[in-house]
Amino acid sequence: MSRDEDYVLLIDEALNKKAQQKQLDIHMRYWQGTKVATRYYTSVFMGHASAADLVEHIDTAIVELSKNRIVQLGMDGPNVNWKVFEDLQKHLQDDTGKQMLSVGSCGLHTIHGAYRDGIKASKWDTECFLGSCFYLFKDTPARREDFTRLTSSSTFPLKFVPHRWIENVPVIERVLEVLPALRQYKKAVDEKKVKNLDTKSYKNVADACADPVLEVKLHFMLSVAKIIQPFLLRLQTDKPMLPFLVSDEVNLVQDLLARFVKRKTLDTLKTTADLCKFNLEKSEDHIQVDLGFSAEKLLRKQASVKTIKYSEKDVFVLRQDAKSVLIALCKKMMTKTPMTYVTARNMMCLDPRLMASEPDICQTMLRR
Repeated sequence: MSRDEDYVLLIDEALNKKAQQKQLDIHMRYWQGTKVATRYYTSVFMGHASAADLVEHIDTAIVELSKNRIVQLGMDGPNVNWKVFEDLQKHLQDDTGKQMLSVGSCGLHTIHGAYRDGIKASKWDTECFLGSCFYLFKDTPARREDFTRLTSSSTFPLKFVPHRWIENVPVIERVLEVLPALRQYKKAVDEKKVKNLDTKSYKNVADACADPVLEVKLHFMLSVAKIIQPFLLRLQTDKPMLPFLVSDEVNLVQDLLARFVKRKTLDTLKTTADLCKFNLEKSEDHIQVDLGFSAEKLLRKQASVKTIKYSEKDVFVLRQDAKSVLIALCKKMMTKTPMTYVTARNMMCLDPRLMASEPDICQTMLRR
């Protein structure tokens, strides 16, 4: 990449535990012929990492390039990174009269965070349960042997990922697979067939296994994650996907809203701006929340069994909690993702799908 080329600056700062210093990784993204290239540029190690420190280290690191050629800053969403963006934006404005594109922080990080915030809004504490399932059997050969002997299962839970929540789809699927064996193991502990386990991880698992609608909750979580997963997989590429980002986010939010909002109300949300301003908590626009095919099927199946283990109140509370999940998830997406930024919405007009269906609107927005 030459000094005269425009480029996107990508930054990510994290603690390097080995060096016991903060490590700022810098990448560059630029056009290489007809393709987009992303290349590692350098890493900077530091103690203090305030916004001013980061800007100073970035200036030093890219001294051989032209800072005035930065088109966009790619980053995740901590406040310090936003201050870095503001400072770089001001320097660019003062030096050239130009500004970087402002389309928010990484849209993919935000989606993971939105799903996390949604699940936490339910107060189900499934993060604790899913993590405990793994640590209950981690590095404990005797416990694993007892589990296999009592349940005839040699399949164990997977490790929960606390930072990229959508990547926990296989984790939830595995827990659903081994849940009958976990309950069988808990019963054996209660009946003193194995040594009583006085550990926090076992207590968390035992408490969750006593929840009669635990499987329904997990199936609901799984159904929501699987709606989001294709969006993330499509956007995790070096191809120039920004023109597609907002329209795909809008479609994703509408799919999620359709699970608890009246179709007649959704039809009134004609533009992205309408969607971002929509009041999610207006109860008169709501319908009974759709928990997903597997969760609804499980509820019907359990309701047909005479020895039912839950009440109508349990199901009512479950549906209200599920609605809270969807509201918190959609609210985060409608306020924190690139779809809230005018620049990103204007870039959407370069989406060939939209240009074909609404050419006049696209041309008007691009002229702005």
